Amino acid sequence: MRKSKLIILQLFIVFALVCTSSFAAVSATISLKPSTESVNRGDTVSVVLSLKNVDSGKKITSVAGYINIDENVIEDITVDSITKGSNGKVTIGEESLTVEDLTNATVETMPTSNAYVGFNGNPTSNNDSRIVIDFNDGVSSDVDLLTINYKVKENARLGEAKNAISYSMFVITADSEESQEITQNVDLTVQGTDETEKTLSSISITKAPTKTSYKVGETFDKTGMEVTAKYSDNSTKVVTNYSCSPTGTLTTSNTSITVSYTEGTVTKTANQAITVTKSSDGDGDGDSSSKTLSSISITKAPTKTTYKVGESFDKTGMEVTATYSDGSTKKVTNFNISPTGALKTTNTSVTISYTEGGVTKTVNQKITVSTTGGNTNNTSNTNNSNTNTNSNRNSNSNTNTKDNTTSGSKLPATGTRMIILPVIVLIIISYICYKKYIKYRDI
Repeated sequence: MRKSKLIILQLFIVFALVCTSSFAAVSATISLKPSTESVNRGDTVSVVLSLKNVDSGKKITSVAGYINIDENVIEDITVDSITKGSNGKVTIGEESLTVEDLTNATVETMPTSNAYVGFNGNPTSNNDSRIVIDFNDGVSSDVDLLTINYKVKENARLGEAKNAISYSMFVITADSEESQEITQNVDLTVQGTDETEKTLSSISITKAPTKTSYKVGETFDKTGMEVTAKYSDNSTKVVTNYSCSPTGTLTTSNTSITVSYTEGTVTKTANQAITVTKSSDGDGDGDSSSKTLSSISITKAPTKTTYKVGESFDKTGMEVTATYSDGSTKKVTNFNISPTGALKTTNTSVTISYTEGGVTKTVNQKITVSTTGGNTNNTSNTNNSNTNTNSNRNSNSNTNTKDNTTSGSKLPATGTRMIILPVIVLIIISYICYKKYIKYRDI
């Protein structure tokens, strides 16, 4: 009897477990449908996530899981990778759900609505991204959930990419019942030629520049020029980040311009023919085709270098000489001077500038500006002996001459003071002695 009761109890437990398992399991699964499985670098693959085998007797209230990508093939996805309608929402069955970016969400910024599509690009797990779909009323039939667009990298690994896109650990919830974790994968094949296999073979000038004839002193103008690169796989492309040589002013010896282009570790060159003709220097000194202005110098200082505040610089007597790249020199007169206005005490020099053939050179001439009047370099001062003549233009027409070697009643500050003073003292002593003698004799 006791044995029979034990068997009955065991059968009841098994029956209860079977029944619980039967009613607790959610009858539904997920399915993935990629737009293509054969791609090229840079392509976009759209993957539709769907619910399949849904039990019509139950309503699915949420679907959540993780999306993993092969980072050697697929670029990172964002909330913008989800296809949305014109209203910015996702329509699933009869429900229209707002898409929320939960990547940096906090408790305070979480959606207040219980129905939305949530995207988290930085989940705390090791998975790449997390998707959460919460419904209002739920769905009870097979339905497409989300379309997510995946960009194939420009340098994606070529060949077959197993599990390039993986929807893992997806759980379907119907009321309080949950399905087992579901994983679905998308395999891709990346086609194309590995760019690392081709190298730069040559460059050519496929369109000549607009200007090919120049005058001496001008510089090369690449306007209108087209440079095309050719590669080891016979492919070609127009390039713009090339360089030209020479970059400076042209001379008659320049018959071509060298164009160079570097890609990777390979550099290729091509030549563009040009013509450079001679031109006059404009001063009647003949041909200047092979020389350019190198410097200028003041070979003779101006007559006047000392000025009073308010005067202007006077170039009288100054000689300026230009030196050229071929070592030749010539005197020039059409130079400019700065400053041109009234001088101040802060002006310690004037700048001489001269321009020829597009080249400008400068040199400085030292000057002195004071508040007490000016003189010239040819003025000589006699030490301690300046004679000032003051003319009083009055009815008496008197002319006064002042000897600046004295100041008031003081003796002049000359060497004679060393003799005069002892003599005066000696005279005074002698006079006193004489008076004493006369007095003594009278007594």
